[in-house]
Amino acid sequence: MLKKFEPYAFIPLRLALGIIFFAHGAQKLFGWFHGTGLTATIANFKSYLGLPAFLTVIAVFTEFFGSIFITIGLMTRLCALGLGFVMTVAIFKVHLANGFFLNWFGTPAKGHGIEYNLALLAICLTLFLGGAGKFSLDEFTAKRKKNNSTVPHSAFMAKFWILSRGEAKFFEHICNICKKNLAKPQAKSQNCSRNGYVAQ
Repeated sequence: MLKKFEPYAFIPLRLALGIIFFAHGAQKLFGWFHGTGLTATIANFKSYLGLPAFLTVIAVFTEFFGSIFITIGLMTRLCALGLGFVMTVAIFKVHLANGFFLNWFGTPAKGHGIEYNLALLAICLTLFLGGAGKFSLDEFTAKRKKNNSTVPHSAFMAKFWILSRGEAKFFEHICNICKKNLAKPQAKSQNCSRNGYVAQ
C-alpha cells in the first residue's frame, strides 16, 4: 500500500532542509529573523573560527541559495553536497567540543553538541544519493532530456534503414550483372559474391 508513495519520500526532506537553511542563510546574509547580516557574520567567523572572508561568503551563499534550489529541486545533488560540507565543517570546528547533545538547559558558556548538525548532514547525504524525487525541476529536466533523446535515435534508425535498403539494392544490382556475364559462353568463369566478383 505504501509502496506507491516511495517516489514522494524525498519531498519532506527537501522542504525541511530548505526551510531550515533558508532561515539560517537569511540571518547571515541579510540579517533577517534577528540575524547579524553578512558583515558581522564575516567578522564573527574570522574571530571565532579563523575562517577568511571568502570562505565565509561561500558558506553563507551556499546556505541561502542552496536552500532555495533544494526546495524547488534544482541541482539537488550539488546543493546537498555543498550544504553537507558546511555541516561537516560546523561539526568539527564548532560543535564536536560540546559533545553529542544540544544544550537543552542553557548551561552558561557551553554550546550545542553535534546531534542537530548530524541530522541535517544525514538529510544532505540522503538527497545527494537519492536526488530530488518527485515534484522537482530535476525530475522535469530529466524527463525533457529523455524525450528529446528519442528524436535523434529515431532519426538514426531511419537513416540506418534507408542505407541498409540502398546497400541491399546495390548488391542485388551487382549480382544481376554477374548472372548476365555468367550466361555468356565467351565470358570468363566468375562467381558472384556479396563483395563483387571473385575470380576462380
